[in-house]
Amino acid sequence: MDAAAAWDDLVASAGHLTGDLFAGALVGMNPPRWPDLARAIAKARAGDFGDFRTVLQYPPNGPTGSVQSATLCHDFVPALPGYHRFLRIERQLKAIAPRFGWIEGRYQLGRCVGIPGEPAYPPHPLSAPHSPPVLVTIGELDNNTGHLGAAHVASQFPRARPVRHGDGHAAYLLGNTCLRRHGNAYLIDGTLPAPGTVCPGELAP
Repeated sequence: MDAAAAWDDLVASAGHLTGDLFAGALVGMNPPRWPDLARAIAKARAGDFGDFRTVLQYPPNGPTGSVQSATLCHDFVPALPGYHRFLRIERQLKAIAPRFGWIEGRYQLGRCVGIPGEPAYPPHPLSAPHSPPVLVTIGELDNNTGHLGAAHVASQFPRARPVRHGDGHAAYLLGNTCLRRHGNAYLIDGTLPAPGTVCPGELAP
């Protein structure tokens, strides 16, 4: 059975545990966590849902407070949709990404509810004609900063040097050696890779 069919069967039979599945999927969607998600699905199909509550637990144990939610919500969700409007948005998301992708809508809305204040830096076209050369890395498997959006941002910097790579979110921090080599060279002395440079995926199983 392929992975999509296995997930569909699991969701159909999970009953009151369905919420645990989707919460765990938020964690397991990141490529380095795919093996954890695959094991959790296999165990759940055999009747043991434990990994979705432990290995893929969301939110994780420990401190979770940071300014990230306030920053992202002010900048990218300046006006929260009402309940009925959000349900319409969710139906659209489910039509496009019926298995996992639609979950991101609830995630984004859930972390922004209750954060006060007006957006400090709402989305708008960039104008940076005199910006220095900028290195922009774009992950083909990035489920957090989508590759289409990253490419769109890069296109607005006249001296941007995009480098596509075959991994997901935070691949530089997670150890993609090609990205680290080019990223470190840029951060240390401003050296940009050659135009058209592509880094292979190293982190996805």
